[in-house]
Amino acid sequence: METTQKPDGDAFSQESGKSLFELVGKYLQDADMNFNALTDEGYVGFIDGDNLVWQVIVGTDDESEYRLVQVTSILPFKVAAHTRNVIAELFVRMNCGMTIGSWDLEMDDGEMRFGINIDLMDGALTSLMFERMFSVSVSLVDDACPLILSVMHGGMKPSEAFTVLQAKRQDDNTLQ
Repeated sequence: METTQKPDGDAFSQESGKSLFELVGKYLQDADMNFNALTDEGYVGFIDGDNLVWQVIVGTDDESEYRLVQVTSILPFKVAAHTRNVIAELFVRMNCGMTIGSWDLEMDDGEMRFGINIDLMDGALTSLMFERMFSVSVSLVDDACPLILSVMHGGMKPSEAFTVLQAKRQDDNTLQ
């Protein structure tokens, strides 16, 4: 799976006087990630994982009192109306006890997303913080997609898919 490559140089810090948008953009560029600026508040690109290719949006907000950075993965397929309840159950199971990020299902149109946010408030963003946030997001989405598809199309029960995913996370020592 192609994920982020660690950029060369020292870790960046919010204290450098640059906006979160500039810092994240520098990281993505230094890591040779092909992301494009959406506005002055975010970037969009695609991840070519082991199991699928999907869109990732990295948003930044220096204006609010919370100062946010968020990484949102949008899965490239939607859940059919008759399957949304079982995927919702799977997402509830996957979100329960998760220490970082959450799975979302748009019940009206079947869009699936995974998002991680970090509230910096008075803190500084470092390259290590962003790298960890980004790589955990990519890893969790890539690992979960075959199981999501198995529940959607293969008749796997959400409880079974969740058990398989938990075992993989423990084997890989991935954050839950």
